[in-house]
Amino acid sequence: MTLRLHRRDEGGLVRVVPDRREDWRTALRSGPWADRRGRPRRIANPDQSPTPPLVAALLLGGLGLLTFALLVVLRGTGVWA
Repeated sequence: MTLRLHRRDEGGLVRVVPDRREDWRTALRSGPWADRRGRPRRIANPDQSPTPPLVAALLLGGLGLLTFALLVVLRGTGVWA
């Protein structure tokens, strides 16, 4: 229920306006989103290049070690006591 479904009548009371049950999928079955049979097209993403799992693991592990080292240094120097 959204606020736009509620309208005030002449007496100031709020009456409920029934929602038109439009299927959002029908909008995607036309125009640039669908082929001739109505099936959605595969949209290519040329900017995406998957990160190799080893690189991702090394990056996250490096960030974890850097965070740990920073916490040890700050705690050891008394900045973060």
